[in-house]
Amino acid sequence: MGERIRAGRFANGRAVTTDTLFQAASISKPLTGLAALALVQSEKLSLDGDVNQWLRTWKVPDNKFTRAHKVTLRLLLNHSAGVADIAFPGHDPDQPTPTLLQVLNGEPPATNPPITIDSLPGSRYSYSRAGYDILQQLLMDVSGEPFESLMEAEVLRPLGMLHSSFRQPLPASLMRIAARGHYAGGEPIPTKFRTPEMAMAGLWSTPSDLARYLVDIQRTCRGAISRPIGRSLAKDMLTPGKGNRGLGPVISGKGATARFGHDGFQ
Repeated sequence: MGERIRAGRFANGRAVTTDTLFQAASISKPLTGLAALALVQSEKLSLDGDVNQWLRTWKVPDNKFTRAHKVTLRLLLNHSAGVADIAFPGHDPDQPTPTLLQVLNGEPPATNPPITIDSLPGSRYSYSRAGYDILQQLLMDVSGEPFESLMEAEVLRPLGMLHSSFRQPLPASLMRIAARGHYAGGEPIPTKFRTPEMAMAGLWSTPSDLARYLVDIQRTCRGAISRPIGRSLAKDMLTPGKGNRGLGPVISGKGATARFGHDGFQ
């Protein structure tokens, strides 16, 4: 990297600060999962009921797999719902952005195929970005709120993540403090930010805000606090299922060495 990058500055000389926003990519998923669990906490959702009973705008398509076992919130959260995985490279800001419903149905201007169930729900772990599109629609239908507003109310504000946002595209007022990619020589990559699906990859955040999430989940598991979920649900969230997935986070290690987190790959 160039000297200015190593010194904690953008190539234009502007310093990286504790308020600088970074695209969190797939780190968005555990935060989305936490919002879902907050709705479980308030008894607006159930972890193990058929999600189609709460979905209003769109339904999980019926097929031989869903007739044998219904898709549940728990299975969506830990990537074992049998949702066919689809690559989502994000949307070009100069082109029309599809609605979530268009993405779910695979309708233009979305470029993906329709989201379907291609294996028996609950039978195996299979990482599925598309499962979090279903989750996003579920949370919007249950709350009656835009996704970014729901995330702010249920997760970001309660955790004190006041510099974070799920707004896509990022407003101009926040774009000025957003970090962008740089080449190894220090020059900024001359491309515009693509617009990702919010639940799976839409979070903009800071290292300090993400640390607040980690610390508060640890404190909740110890019973010191209960926000935005209680101790019992927090422990459920961090219990590994198939593929060492909790209800959002990835679980590594066992016992006293157990850790939770998520990488930033979409």
